[in-house]
Amino acid sequence: MSPISPLDRLFQTIQSQSVPAAQTKTAVAKSRQEPIGDAGAAKRERLGARLAQRIQAIDRDHPQKRRQAFRLYIEYGLIGRLGEEAASDANFPTLVDQIIRTMEQMESIRDDIDAAADTLLECAANGKSLVTLLDAFERA
Repeated sequence: MSPISPLDRLFQTIQSQSVPAAQTKTAVAKSRQEPIGDAGAAKRERLGARLAQRIQAIDRDHPQKRRQAFRLYIEYGLIGRLGEEAASDANFPTLVDQIIRTMEQMESIRDDIDAAADTLLECAANGKSLVTLLDAFERA
């Protein structure tokens, strides 16, 4: 199974249960200024590298390591979509908490969240690029 598969399944389930998500995606795409060409690729590479470093820093024995890895993924996915300045907003951690809480309440995606977290931890531990996983977030 491709490392993106659990994430794609997760996003497909979320989209199928949330009609406004498509409307939000369109609004975000229209409102943000997307870097073109090499600048966009460099931005994604930087975000992927920072995400990998943060995930690698999670203590292997921490009982909430899966949740922490998935939270970091959501954070960096939002930063990729909304821009670096979003992370500086005082409400950003609250937004991430709300998204995580909402997703965890959806029984139909709990296994996919765990699989996605495992994929993130495995890729980061093995030095694999997380750019394709962030791209999956972009496509959602």
